[in-house]
Amino acid sequence: MFTSIVGNVFGFKALRALRLEDLRIPVAYVKTFQGPPHGIQVERDKLNKYGCPLLGCTIKPKLGLSAKNYGRAVYECLRGGLDFTKVDENVNSQPFMRWRDRFLFCAEAIYKAQAETGEIKGHYLNATAGTCEDMMKRAVFARELGVPIGFVENVRKHGESNKYFLVLTLRYRRNRKESYKTFLNLKRISTPGLRIYSNYQLYE
Repeated sequence: MFTSIVGNVFGFKALRALRLEDLRIPVAYVKTFQGPPHGIQVERDKLNKYGCPLLGCTIKPKLGLSAKNYGRAVYECLRGGLDFTKVDENVNSQPFMRWRDRFLFCAEAIYKAQAETGEIKGHYLNATAGTCEDMMKRAVFARELGVPIGFVENVRKHGESNKYFLVLTLRYRRNRKESYKTFLNLKRISTPGLRIYSNYQLYE
């Protein structure tokens, strides 16, 4: 929501200055967001954080940083007070930042921030790849590093699912409103100690 309202609007080059002063979200719209799959209480228990919002951000710029500088950005965000950070979906395994190097520097950043703050930190590592085998390889490597969370970039179009996400066992069911809800079976890609989330679970 903020990406559409704030990110796109604030990105207009014609604007010289803009400030968001108030935002009212309709209750009906809020109800469409079901929250974490295991419930907010489980997430708070895992982070040992109560009575305050869970704060996170996506690392920017999304492209152009080296793996080392990307890890430094993750560390500074976590050390500065955020609970978790997330890699942008466009960041995969480019020549200037291979996925394995990024995983290593991000893991180092997480452990360093945890040691200095005494708080539980996390970073959503992108395990998306061109084949199911490569996704499994990245997920297992993340687990070996001890990183607690990760994600896979789900498809936006139904036709793409057969090519990249067979491992997710996508199933669709049409409801009365003629919209399709995606049911994801993540058991085959999930491994003990590593939670894999999907970004897009409901689309028309």
